[in-house]
Amino acid sequence: MLLENADFATLAALFRGRHFRNPPLLEVNKTPISRILLTGSCLLSSMEPYFGTALDYVLFNGGVIEQLPRPLSEYDFQICQIPLRFVLDDDAALWNTAWTDHRNHERLFRRTTERLKQFVERALRHNDDGSVPCFFVNFLVPTLNPNGRLLPSHTLGNIQYFVSQLNRELEIICGDMRNAFVVNADQIANSIGKMYFTDEFLFFFSHGSVFYLITDGEGARMEPTPATFEHYHLLNPSIFFEALVAEILAMYRSLRGVDAIKMVVIDLDDTLWKGVIGDQALDPESEDAFALKSRLNDMLEGWPLGIVEALMYLKRRGIILGVISRNDEDTIRTLFPLMFQGKMSLDDFAVKYINFNDKPDNMEALLQSVNLLSESVLYIDDNPVEREKISQRFPQMRVIGKYFQWTRHLLLNAPELQLPFISKESELRSFSIAGQAARTQPGAAASDRDFLQGLGLRIGSFELTAGSSEDKINRCIELVNKTNQWNSTGEKLDFARFRRFLAENGRIFGFAVADRLSHYGDVCFLLLRDGRVEQFIMSCRVAGLGVEASVLARMMAELGGDSLTLDFVPTGKNLPFKAFVERFPAEGSDYRVALRDLPDTSYIATV
Repeated sequence: MLLENADFATLAALFRGRHFRNPPLLEVNKTPISRILLTGSCLLSSMEPYFGTALDYVLFNGGVIEQLPRPLSEYDFQICQIPLRFVLDDDAALWNTAWTDHRNHERLFRRTTERLKQFVERALRHNDDGSVPCFFVNFLVPTLNPNGRLLPSHTLGNIQYFVSQLNRELEIICGDMRNAFVVNADQIANSIGKMYFTDEFLFFFSHGSVFYLITDGEGARMEPTPATFEHYHLLNPSIFFEALVAEILAMYRSLRGVDAIKMVVIDLDDTLWKGVIGDQALDPESEDAFALKSRLNDMLEGWPLGIVEALMYLKRRGIILGVISRNDEDTIRTLFPLMFQGKMSLDDFAVKYINFNDKPDNMEALLQSVNLLSESVLYIDDNPVEREKISQRFPQMRVIGKYFQWTRHLLLNAPELQLPFISKESELRSFSIAGQAARTQPGAAASDRDFLQGLGLRIGSFELTAGSSEDKINRCIELVNKTNQWNSTGEKLDFARFRRFLAENGRIFGFAVADRLSHYGDVCFLLLRDGRVEQFIMSCRVAGLGVEASVLARMMAELGGDSLTLDFVPTGKNLPFKAFVERFPAEGSDYRVALRDLPDTSYIATV
């Protein structure tokens, strides 16, 4: 789908105002939200009108919340805002302590940190197992050092640094808790400009709130003065609340994986660099090396290097990178390292189609090589004809490239390209996808038993429990929520369902896979109960290797039987799993898999 066909003003609105930090250009489906729980001070209550969905507000100033308006399970997520003035219980101690008394400053900070932790625990009293995601709004950091601009800033005797370090402690506290995240309200306020709406110019620092257009006490003095908003260049604080709400909704969207993009495929000429490299008469053989590097550097300097940097951060997140370009591959391989000087390598792209073939044909081959649905891919190309051709062949693929000024910002900030955590498998994804693509090259057909035997496949297994490591549980949740084609039911998983499943006599087994080309990490999970596989999830990266048959055989051995029942719910996207399971006898909407009916996978070693 072509995402830039609207008029410029309509598109520009997606990158401005409340959407500046989370542009919704890549949004296809709305985020499913039924009800939200707000727990906080009057500042949080001011956000209510901006959500556009059902919510309950509970006043929380650090005390214990005795009872929620309704069962916690009825909320999609919780938002909590702890007032700074209740955490920093004696802010006067800071200004009454000598500037040089660092020991007292440190004592006050330790006490404040302890109070913060207590208040976080109180806010989560009804949600202490993390069954519902909770977003904590952090504190607004003052814009100045009240000790004076000539004095050091990075000391706890400066309230500015004190609050910034408190925000850091909040991140640490939430990082140690299940399903708790920090909403960086301070960064949002900085993006807008604190001079336009925060109240530190009139109230005490630990009030840490926003100006309202009418301030208590105005006009009641002996000598009336103009309203506060006339003294300063103040804006309606709605601009802050709208941006804060948009940020929270974007975070929840990323947490749920709505419309998630797994791969970014990019053109080269006038997309990754300025100009067409074939028109530049660049000749490494005859041209002076310094002059050549200078010309190449000019092609990369400016906005292209900004896009390159964004792509490398996406790779770090676990987003797969690919290239489709009409160019001579030998020329690109020669000039690429000269242009990028180690900033990026062609090997950073897991899959590369650099030739003069039709781009839609290259895209078809690319999707097959990585086993991805077109809707999981973002394609970027400066050529409107190529964008149109790709969009016609793959109507569900998101396609951009006209407005290069938005590309970097979109890649770094779109919710569809954000992840709640980066797993070990995320860091290995580019490497393992490259290995997967290598298997699909001519002469390396995965159906060839000799080829499979030569891969040196190895599978290790483990069982997940409520006490398993955070990384293992997060990986299970990540894979279930991101997998469409090898997901037997399409059902998503969060921590609440994970705990409930285990508490109701369910068992969850995971499998790690490696071969001589790649280490794929944990790529398969089975949710079992009473000899029945209620959900089967496997990464497409190991499709065609026999992993699916091998893990089912291992499960039968683990459970002491020679057959299993598999639940199956067709979703329209899980066609590969459908093709696999329909080989076995049906029992209503389920399938009975017997050990004797599974293909031989003796070439896969157990580790």
